[in-house]
Amino acid sequence: MATLCVDSLLGKPPGSPQALHHLQNTYRCFNRQLKDTLHPSDPTIAVVVSLAVHENLTSGFGITKLHLDALERLLDLRGGIERFSSNWMLWHKICRADIDRALHIGGYTQFYKDYTPQKVGQHTLKTSNSSNSKSNVRNASMLQHPQLKCVAADMTSFCGLLNENAAHFGLEPYAFQGSLISYSYRLLKICPMPEGTLTDASEDAVHLGLLCFITTMLFERARWHKEPYQLLADRLRKAVTRIHIDGNAGRTSQLLWTLFIGAVSVFRAVDRLWLLPRIRSCLFALQITSWEDALREIIKLPWVHVVHDKSGCALWKVTMKDWDKSEVCLDPLGL
Repeated sequence: MATLCVDSLLGKPPGSPQALHHLQNTYRCFNRQLKDTLHPSDPTIAVVVSLAVHENLTSGFGITKLHLDALERLLDLRGGIERFSSNWMLWHKICRADIDRALHIGGYTQFYKDYTPQKVGQHTLKTSNSSNSKSNVRNASMLQHPQLKCVAADMTSFCGLLNENAAHFGLEPYAFQGSLISYSYRLLKICPMPEGTLTDASEDAVHLGLLCFITTMLFERARWHKEPYQLLADRLRKAVTRIHIDGNAGRTSQLLWTLFIGAVSVFRAVDRLWLLPRIRSCLFALQITSWEDALREIIKLPWVHVVHDKSGCALWKVTMKDWDKSEVCLDPLGL
């Protein structure tokens, strides 16, 4: 893993002779150890997780699936993922490898169980006295899809806690990670990529936007990947093209958030050719003329100031530069 990191920082392609040498030794040592025991230890399981992470980073997602399958069989020997260990760091690393692969190539996650959100949720801050957080949760309730409405409200409340006092989650890193993992599994279960889309265009875009949010919080945006979250970016582009501004302020606000969260997560500079006109259409329809007013709309859905504001403000400045409001197009499809 260290060699992979160094090669990436030096601009070398993955699969250097030194990295392959380490990988070969890892397989050899692991297979030897597995023959000597019928009860895989936490370190043994950690090796398999690291192999899966390695393949995710080098875009070897087919091999990642093989490692996750092997990992599932090893965990079954320990009673399943929910019983194998009290090591939350390792538990989370398994889930992160599983989610990362699903966000890149789609398909169902390997380790989702119905108990997962409830178990992780026991370690999450559950209440907030912030009136702003409660207001934002009410905004999330505008969604009609029952599961999406629930997870969007939970994520918005979670962000409200962070925005109110970012130190809240400094005391329990596993609660922070566990919450994001829970949200990820719940979102991916609603509509796994690329099998289908939600019927409502606006809610489909919100669903994909929430997954984009996850990439900024649970994973480093372009963490050594050759094509970071390309599937997610493509799906979000298509979802946005299904949305028309029709005078509904709530849906226009949702679209504005979707465009901003997509821009700070998975969209690239080339996307600005179509992205900026759509943002301008939303701003014009909502009569927004300042970044502060735009931000008040954006944080009605998940948005963390210390993570997203800098990139969001930079996008605002680019959007407003040389904007001739007489030429704004209310149809977000217009260029």
